[in-house]
Amino acid sequence: MNLLPDRVRIGPLMFEHLIENPMPLATFLMLAIAGLVAGRLAIFLKIPDITGHILVGILLGPSVLAIFSHHALHDVKIITEIALGVMTFIAGTHLSFKKLHNASRRVFAIAFCDAVLTFWIVLLVLSVFGVLNLSGRLLLASIAIATAPGTIVGLIQTKKARGVLVKTLIGVVALNNVAAILAFELCKVMSVELLSGESFEALRFLGFALLSFVEDLALGFAVGGAAALVAKHQHEESGLFSTILVSILLNVVVCQYLHLSTLLVCMATGVTFSNLSYHSRRVSHILEGFNGLIFCVFFTLAGTHLDLSILSVAGFGGLLYVVSRFVAKVVAVQAGSRLSKVSPVISRYLAMCLIPQAGLAIGLVISLNEFEVFVSSGLAAAVAAITLASVVVNELVGPFTTGRAFDLAHESGEGSPRLIDFLHEEYILVPLETTDKWDAIEKMCRFLVMTNHLRSVTFEALHQSVVDREKQLSTGMGHQLAIPHARIPAKEHLMGVIGILSDPLDFEALDGEKISVIILVATPEGKEDLHLKVLGAISKIFVDDPAFIDHLTKARDAAEAFDVLQSVDIQEINYFMDENI
Repeated sequence: MNLLPDRVRIGPLMFEHLIENPMPLATFLMLAIAGLVAGRLAIFLKIPDITGHILVGILLGPSVLAIFSHHALHDVKIITEIALGVMTFIAGTHLSFKKLHNASRRVFAIAFCDAVLTFWIVLLVLSVFGVLNLSGRLLLASIAIATAPGTIVGLIQTKKARGVLVKTLIGVVALNNVAAILAFELCKVMSVELLSGESFEALRFLGFALLSFVEDLALGFAVGGAAALVAKHQHEESGLFSTILVSILLNVVVCQYLHLSTLLVCMATGVTFSNLSYHSRRVSHILEGFNGLIFCVFFTLAGTHLDLSILSVAGFGGLLYVVSRFVAKVVAVQAGSRLSKVSPVISRYLAMCLIPQAGLAIGLVISLNEFEVFVSSGLAAAVAAITLASVVVNELVGPFTTGRAFDLAHESGEGSPRLIDFLHEEYILVPLETTDKWDAIEKMCRFLVMTNHLRSVTFEALHQSVVDREKQLSTGMGHQLAIPHARIPAKEHLMGVIGILSDPLDFEALDGEKISVIILVATPEGKEDLHLKVLGAISKIFVDDPAFIDHLTKARDAAEAFDVLQSVDIQEINYFMDENI
């Protein structure tokens, strides 16, 4: 008679029981440990940790399937959904109209060129070489538009990247994923009609697809609005984390039951939250620790599903697809850059960042299995083979090229808070057209409130504070520079905006000269030391180098002004802020 309770029987029988009835937690734990170790090893070898996650997943794939079975991996499928939700939510928060107000032209121009040219170039190349039938080519061309938001977000966080290139990249990726989903649904309708000839059914499905798209957006907007409303009165990171995570989990659960797109819903939630909540700029920081584990498991799990033998199955068609997609991205970026006259940094390096392709592409391919016409014709398997071959290549090469692009653009590490953290494009107004000193101050105050989500103080109160300070003594520092400033509530962070005048303005400066640059600084109460450090840094940057201001005043737009502000000397002066300040 065995007197030991069942819970302490740890012999072979228990191990066999675990294999036969694997716990989702055990599967998750194994993937997490393997992914974390591989990620650290990858960083040690100076390669992106995401690449390490995928590689260890590929190596473990047969072992994981042998030990835990497909059923066990299906149990952790929810991790994939949550990870995709977090990725697209964060991508959505970067579509802030306040951040993109002076970048919307180039973002939409490049995204439009990317969607249109990538689709047609890939379709043309596949057609010339006779890869699959027309239905297969249409589906592959639409999938080619998509870029992996998870890989991009993960790399941005890992590299702590920030700048013109990163902001443009996030906006383009968010828009091209929406375009990829819409194009895929339309091509799927056309393919159903081509394969079955049932035009009525195809048209009915098109209506259903458009209705689902509207439902996705409606749910995302509703959840994002509710989250922003709840977060309005939350200032502790723990409360904000809970609100954001609950919103994402709610989307995942509802999408599972209503068969909606987790990607689109969470992206719409992120966009809404970003534009309604004052705390949107803290999202990446708040989710950073959680993201590390979830992304690690997601990419490791994705690697277990990637069989390198797929490359031989895809054959020449897969090679054509990968090459034509990359060429299309390069052509699209150059075309969009010419249309919007962007910074050279974008035209040189953006295409390198659009190579990654994973989660969304895989999800679209899997959706083909829901239609018998695709399965019975073998088209679903053929499209899957080529797409997964592309994913294998692009997820191994893409992180390298994207990380390298951030380094070459000198945007790696720029995400860490600096002393003057408003030396970024979204806080630069070019040109600032004004009639006199007081009109300039009013416009700068409105610009600061708009771009910094300032809600703890009204525009009127901020404006009056700046005016009162200016009436006491002119803030015209001389050397073409004025630095009006104000105090804001202690719970706020340091804020500032830069205005570059279209015509020099009399600001009653100390040296009697007209000014060309206005920097409005808003410092939290009780941070006098920080205020003095900021003024000192600005003085070194702007006053001690007259040639620098001449270059700045010649900037045609905010992106060009930001390029001037990215000089090495300025970055050395604008040192990283001590967290205790």
